[in-house]
Amino acid sequence: MGVLNVTPDSFSDGGRWPTPDQAVARALAMAREGAQVVDVGGASSRPGAVIVPPEKEIQRSVPVVRALTRRLSEQDLSVAVSIDTSQVEVAKAALEAGATVINDVSGLADPAMARLAAAHQAVLVLCHNGLNHPLPEGLVPEDTVEYLVGWLGQRAEQARQLGAHLLVIDPGFGFGKTIEQNLAIITGLRQFSRLGWPVLVGASRKGSLGKLLLRSGLPDPGPQGRLGASLAMALAAAERGAAILRVHDVAATCQALALANLLSLPPTSPPRLF
Repeated sequence: MGVLNVTPDSFSDGGRWPTPDQAVARALAMAREGAQVVDVGGASSRPGAVIVPPEKEIQRSVPVVRALTRRLSEQDLSVAVSIDTSQVEVAKAALEAGATVINDVSGLADPAMARLAAAHQAVLVLCHNGLNHPLPEGLVPEDTVEYLVGWLGQRAEQARQLGAHLLVIDPGFGFGKTIEQNLAIITGLRQFSRLGWPVLVGASRKGSLGKLLLRSGLPDPGPQGRLGASLAMALAAAERGAAILRVHDVAATCQALALANLLSLPPTSPPRLF
């Protein structure tokens, strides 16, 4: 899943694709590099980001979704378009413009999102966001995964009861979690497969990787300098069963996965999800 932020303030690539034409060109480049999904976001979800009204988020993201869907069809590229939003109005407009995936980083804060996904037969990504749903005080790192499996299981069941049956779960690496809790998520990632849904991991370039580098005795080079850390985390997540990796650096990640796959015994092929 390639990240395409059409925002002025995203932590890594805010302002890089200020027009729909530039954003679509970047998305097509990611498709050629190996992305199976392009995740279009019109509002930053970083800590402290300014809340964007739905009308502004639609203005930023939906023209890109519409143009990208058309260009992908014209070029016969089998790539899904995802809308990265927690606003039902934004998701609805994006689905009507051609998106087929909703990446809801709020973890179904609004149950109407599940009903919307059901009505459009869209894939719904459910993320645990510790900024909105803090982990219990005193939760020790070794219990983090068990708690998150339970929390995501409940949200998935709620979504299913509301008619959404195409689900993906995201444990929310970096979203309001400590260094130890983030490490616990990755080392225990296989446990999320118990829920029976594909698992998404989005760690690319995040500040949590910078903290892990500092913990390892290395300096934090900032978002643009965290490629090595992002690749290491992507490989670790893939080895532990992640079905989807949400990344900024699609070409580099695909190269790392291809060689890791070549070196595995026996070699495996990634699942086709969309």
